[in-house]
Amino acid sequence: MILIILIIILCIIFGYNAYNNRIQGIDYYGVIAYVNTNNGKNYLNGHVTGIKWECVEYVRRWLMIVKGVTFEDVATAEDIWELKTAKSLKGETLAFINGKGIPPVGALLIYKKTNKYPYGHVAVVVDVNDDIIYVAEQNYSLKKWQGYSRRVDRKDPVIGWKNIN
Repeated sequence: MILIILIIILCIIFGYNAYNNRIQGIDYYGVIAYVNTNNGKNYLNGHVTGIKWECVEYVRRWLMIVKGVTFEDVATAEDIWELKTAKSLKGETLAFINGKGIPPVGALLIYKKTNKYPYGHVAVVVDVNDDIIYVAEQNYSLKKWQGYSRRVDRKDPVIGWKNIN
């Protein structure tokens, strides 16, 4: 919690501006989301997280930081739905489980391909309060956020959610 407060204070001191600093938001776990610039691949401790700063890059980086796991490369965000396994950063194979309805905190919310989401979309569930789902994500909008990026609308084209078993 102290780390999150420190990050927020530093962002305020140095100008928390999504357009100038490219920081878009910081979730409850301290994972930073950036404004999409499509500038090549991003790495975390020698592991590829994905293309800067796409939604898939954010969820892979989030999983690596918060849960110590990653998943294989995918062509689109929607393709995450088809993955059966994830890998711990130590190399252990872990099962992915798929679900429908209200997801648990830490699950990935997978969106299908539509005109609005030509590659699908993926976000991390950071809070669930009654039937309201709060997510953290990159490359959804340019709106700045703290803690969570938005509440999920029931009309969103969500396929379902995935979690590490």
